[in-house]
Amino acid sequence: MLPLEQLKSSLRKYRPLADLPAVLAAHPSVVLKGAPGALRAFLADFLVESGRRVLWISPRSANREEALSDLSQLLPDDRVGLLLAPQDHGDITPFETRIFRARALKGWISGRPYALIVDPVSAWSPVLPRPEALERIRIPLAPGQSLGRDALARRFSEAGYTRTDLVENRGEFAVRGGILDVFPYTHDHPLRLEFWGEKLESLRTFDPASQRTIQTLPEEALFLANVEGESGAPLTAYARPGDVLLIEDPDEIGVRADQASARDAWEALVKDSTVLYWGGGRLDLPRVDLGGMPQEDFGGQMDRLAHTLREKMGQHAPAFIACDNEGQMERLRELLHDRGLEELPHLLVAHLSGGFHLPQGAPHLYTDHQIFRRPRRRRTYFRLRNFSPVEHPDMLKKGDYVVHEDYGIGRFLGLTTIQVGGHTREVLQIEYRNNVNLYVRLEMLKKVQKFSGREGFVPPLTRIGRGEWEKIRKKAREAVQELAGDLLNLYALRAAQEGHAFPADTPMQRELEANFEFEETLDQRKAIDEVKRDMEETQPMDRLVCGDVGYGKTEVALRAAFKAIMGGKQVALLVPTTLLAQQHYNTFTNRLAGMAVETEVLSRFRTATQQREVLKRLKAGRIDVIIGTHRLLSKDVEFKNLGLLIVDEEHRFGVKHKEQLKKMRALVDVLVLTATPIPRTLHMALIGARDMSVIKTPPQNRLPIETEVAPFSQELITESILREIDRGGQVYFVHNRIGSIMTIKHMLERWLPQVRFVVAHGQMPEKDLEKTMSDFLAHKFDVLISTMIIESGLDLPNVNTMIVNRADRFGLAQLYQLRGRIGRSNRQAYAYLLTPPQLSVSDPARKRLDAIRDCSYLGAGFQLALHDLEIRG
Repeated sequence: MLPLEQLKSSLRKYRPLADLPAVLAAHPSVVLKGAPGALRAFLADFLVESGRRVLWISPRSANREEALSDLSQLLPDDRVGLLLAPQDHGDITPFETRIFRARALKGWISGRPYALIVDPVSAWSPVLPRPEALERIRIPLAPGQSLGRDALARRFSEAGYTRTDLVENRGEFAVRGGILDVFPYTHDHPLRLEFWGEKLESLRTFDPASQRTIQTLPEEALFLANVEGESGAPLTAYARPGDVLLIEDPDEIGVRADQASARDAWEALVKDSTVLYWGGGRLDLPRVDLGGMPQEDFGGQMDRLAHTLREKMGQHAPAFIACDNEGQMERLRELLHDRGLEELPHLLVAHLSGGFHLPQGAPHLYTDHQIFRRPRRRRTYFRLRNFSPVEHPDMLKKGDYVVHEDYGIGRFLGLTTIQVGGHTREVLQIEYRNNVNLYVRLEMLKKVQKFSGREGFVPPLTRIGRGEWEKIRKKAREAVQELAGDLLNLYALRAAQEGHAFPADTPMQRELEANFEFEETLDQRKAIDEVKRDMEETQPMDRLVCGDVGYGKTEVALRAAFKAIMGGKQVALLVPTTLLAQQHYNTFTNRLAGMAVETEVLSRFRTATQQREVLKRLKAGRIDVIIGTHRLLSKDVEFKNLGLLIVDEEHRFGVKHKEQLKKMRALVDVLVLTATPIPRTLHMALIGARDMSVIKTPPQNRLPIETEVAPFSQELITESILREIDRGGQVYFVHNRIGSIMTIKHMLERWLPQVRFVVAHGQMPEKDLEKTMSDFLAHKFDVLISTMIIESGLDLPNVNTMIVNRADRFGLAQLYQLRGRIGRSNRQAYAYLLTPPQLSVSDPARKRLDAIRDCSYLGAGFQLALHDLEIRG
């Protein structure tokens, strides 16, 4: 039996929980006590598994998300749902809200055992379709039906679905020939409907990345829950005998009902219902005490945890630890094993909100995020598909030149369908010389890539069938072999240098990595392993880690730094700006807390006296990690035992600084972090003169930034600022002219007197700049009007709208770095690149703006750098 099933089975035998159905039969309304952490979710799961429906009503968005996350671990996806009022999303994106609504309505209306989590407004409002309207929003599908492809497409449009060329995400549909693809909000995979005339011939699910069939379906029912004007019935319209209401904070909900003049509707909902009240008054009702106590706080002290586990398991009480991911589970297993625990607790992967202790030999649940005192990760529910550039057909536009691995250079003519063996296939159409067309199946898309050459160069099309492409490839191989000779000399020079070989990972390294609050992506894990492997070699490391903004490069650097410290060496982290130095200092200090590591920062935020003291301690070896700007390259900076140099955004440093870096490279391991590598750096990595790791997988929940290029307009600026503030967020307004920045501030204050504005730029006194940024971080201001000072590395997840004034004056890398300051959470982010309303924008500027707008997909930084390399020939 799996550990989670073991835990659920043990809880079902726990007497207060097992007796609950009998208690509810005798007392339809009771007050619940002693259910901390995830225990309430296990209670709801117990009721659903016993055949009941649970309506969980909570006034707080954070509690609703916790309930949803917990229940999603315990119940199948089609047995749990979330229904929200339009204005009350919390941290759930509008995209997710639409999916939740569709799935929740389908699940609740079906009448099957189900757990539905709602906010109070949805509980008493007419949010469901009227029973008589069900036939209009439900579409049964089966091969042989006469449906009509065009009529079905109209119904999807009316339901708010978006028509696209290629279906990738929920809420999209596409029509090509006799094929209709649709990705319903209620499904995990899109559907492909093939028609012959008006008749539905076949019905199957498919993978949007490869376009391959997953499963052929005999029948299916679509539920168009987004049809406008269909709501009109309250939840009570679909009430069933045995439904249980689990109501959090009933007193607060009652106050809200009075404020909304909905007291009658609220009382009608709870009247004659079986109700479990959690929190609040109701002294007149009987109480059910589950006897649970919250998990104790271990503060990351593994020895204490091991002692507690020995004690609990010695009392024959089963112990379970819920971990956020497989990597965390394995690290925790190793940490407990290192402490000599003879019998390990049951370890399971589950994003549960909180642990609990129960009496009478009942199970105890711990969560790893509480053990290490980390913020709890929000579970991902419905992820947007993120394609790497090579896999994404939308990267290609009609007329683009492409290279097929086997056939050479051709012109892309678009997606089309052809008949093969009686089946319709979707293919890429590529034109070669003499109007010869090649049709490439989508599953062979990996063999096709966009042609890269200097700007304006038109390549000759390859002639198919004459061996022409093979001759070109042969010449290229010979050129590469010639280049390899030069590279051999370079590698020989590097191999001759004797560096420091760092030891293998220590138990403390594993403990640090177990403290990481996120799950490493595969690319990030690979980059970490490659860096560690380089550090354990005797040759000095020189590795470039290229990853989009917010993709986890800092964590790679931090783990490398800790490995160097464990090997008895000092670490220097070189950054381009004072603000970034301060942010890295905060990150390193927080992550390395409790690890006996001394971290310091050297920047203009420190006084001359403080800097002299830092340099003295650095020379004496009393500082393990020093973080700073180019000040670290000054002659008065001396190390006792430097072993690792980390450079963040190397392209931001001048020629003089890079020469000094070259001298340091000969002596120590070097790790360079970048989102958009400069062409020379990227060129050196691509030809193999430098090792490179690429992190191209986005973190969970990350959404592409919506980017719009538009003329400067009061309406657009005020609307975008107010929309962000209304959802509790903050805004960056970038104006890169110090002389007129106060004029911009006064103009915005006239337009939006209720909004709190503050200015930051590089010529401000250090103390003022530091205080301004601290106040903005503390949300004392809504909008930060700044110069390019915010370009590098600031990590403020609450800032998700950026307005860039005179975007035509910025370079491509600058615009990309700026845009990377937003979209660092699970909220949809918006970037507005403003151009002068009257003046015409130059052709190079227009190309830069078009490139940044088009490269708005996740992981575009590497592609932009390639584009920059291409422009330079």
